[in-house]
Amino acid sequence: MDEKEEIAMKIALVLVNYYKEKDLAAFIKQYLISQVGCDLEVYIVDNGSRDRNILVDVSTNMNFVHLIEPGRNTGYIGAAALAYNQLKSEGILPDLFVLSNFDLQMDRIHFFERLTRSFLATGAACVAPAIRSGRSGRNLNPYYVQRIAPAKLRRLVRITSWYPIYLFYQFLHILKGFFIKGSESQATEIYAPHGSFMALHRTYFDRGADLNYGSFLYGEELFVAEMLRSHNLRAVYDPELELIHDEHTTTGVVKTAAHMRYLHESLVYLYKNFFQ
Repeated sequence: MDEKEEIAMKIALVLVNYYKEKDLAAFIKQYLISQVGCDLEVYIVDNGSRDRNILVDVSTNMNFVHLIEPGRNTGYIGAAALAYNQLKSEGILPDLFVLSNFDLQMDRIHFFERLTRSFLATGAACVAPAIRSGRSGRNLNPYYVQRIAPAKLRRLVRITSWYPIYLFYQFLHILKGFFIKGSESQATEIYAPHGSFMALHRTYFDRGADLNYGSFLYGEELFVAEMLRSHNLRAVYDPELELIHDEHTTTGVVKTAAHMRYLHESLVYLYKNFFQ
């Protein structure tokens, strides 16, 4: 097998729509249609749309785009699990499985080619790119370099139990983001990647890890990190890969009490299943 064949990995990229179909279609046209050096297939999971025809048109006119309509809101990683299980049932086993936001900016031509090179160079089951916040300039990766302490997770469970405290916590977190820009400038092994772009090698699934998250929304990073950890798989941060992230276009900068309840449920789930 020559070098070009090795690099041209089959990639399944999952984009989850929740009433942002215009932005999703624009992302595909601007950043994905011209990618080279990879075998890229895009799977849109429609968790809710105002104008379904936009998604139908994209999937009809672009032969590398496929539309999955579960008929309900499956959540973020739930949509990824749905897409993966459908691909598996059809005998489609991609080399890389990527769950991504579409509020990202990337190299329009070589990003996924460089991503495949990074997987080949590191032999990791998960590669995390640098993700710069378009709002603060902060590097959102690595999400966690080392495993989160159970005591910290318990503290977060308490904070998300009462909205006034959580509101104050969010304010401090946002303020902190403008002063801490991220410190990792070299490739390094990490615990958890940021959830806006999670790229997994097929060995993640071959070893028995899955995407069957037992909560609806938030905490996906820790779930994937624990899957990697429990199956003796490596996650690597690669600063040579870079994305710009327009944060909080779906949930907003400040999360509502309803979002807090989803976060609380996820933190409780993660603590009971992985940190006790």
